[in-house]
Amino acid sequence: LPLNTVGYKELFEHMEGKYKLEHAVEKIKQHTRNYAKRQLTWFRKVKEADWLTEEEIKRIEDRLNFKFDI
Repeated sequence: LPLNTVGYKELFEHMEGKYKLEHAVEKIKQHTRNYAKRQLTWFRKVKEADWLTEEEIKRIEDRLNFKFDI
């Protein structure tokens, strides 16, 4: 569900007056870090994954003339 995405719940709670915007932003940041950590944990279990080195990413960026935001 789209409304389960990080940020929605926190902003809705802010709009309901549960806490200030600054607190909502801090909660969004923390929940984003938590989500990223869960993703990394999941990806580390994928044994057949081929991980790219920084050099490989740089070569791809140069060929595509595009900068990945990593």
